[in-house]
Amino acid sequence: MKLRKIIKTAMLLIAITASVWCAVILMQPVEIIAVHRNNTSSYIIVKNFPLMSGEKIKWWKENEHLLKENYHIPEPDDSGIFTVIIYDYGDGYQELKPDPDSFFPSDDLDYLICFKDMPVKANCIRKENSVLHVGGSNNGTMYYWVDGASWYQTPGGPLVKEYQVSINFMPFMRY
Repeated sequence: MKLRKIIKTAMLLIAITASVWCAVILMQPVEIIAVHRNNTSSYIIVKNFPLMSGEKIKWWKENEHLLKENYHIPEPDDSGIFTVIIYDYGDGYQELKPDPDSFFPSDDLDYLICFKDMPVKANCIRKENSVLHVGGSNNGTMYYWVDGASWYQTPGGPLVKEYQVSINFMPFMRY
């Protein structure tokens, strides 16, 4: 009987600790590490970006004015088209060299995006760290690509989920 009480108390403490830890992690503000530009494309490197798709889009909408004021993003071309890609900082900037984490030896460098505006060797971020793509069209429609889904919003219209990419890794199984 006493052992059960100890186990229940330990489980409760573990659950409370995990909940507090998750709350602290989720409540950290987004930190903009850097902003890079290439013509009408802009790249934002961040830490602590929201985890849920809707929260990512919400963050963009809430911070679009701040990004325009402080970083001059987005920067549309003459017809109003622009692209912004947000990357998670992850393990930080890396040098342009083959992927050391690759299962098979390879000389492939395509896993990185490098920024020429940084005068240091470690000026690349892993492309897989992309957390949100935002695009603007010449008619004012906004497009969002996040977590395998595509969303769009016409001026004054609702946010509409266009499609979700799903990959079935076991096509022989029926669900």
